[in-house]
Amino acid sequence: MYDIFHEHKPGFESVAVDRQTAAKILGISLATLDRHVRSGKIPSWKLGRRVIFDQATLLELLRSAGQSTR
Repeated sequence: MYDIFHEHKPGFESVAVDRQTAAKILGISLATLDRHVRSGKIPSWKLGRRVIFDQATLLELLRSAGQSTR
């Protein structure tokens, strides 16, 4: 899995990331990412023709998924 936890510092502005980076952060394929976006499990935004994701939201999804499996 893409290790970004050390890069995220609470209290700082969030960062917009592209599909490839979002998939790396979550440790999933682009196809899986797209499926979760379509189902509404992962929030995303359109910026022109690009789909972007909020890095802080992705990290929170990872944290909450980790807590729910314990």
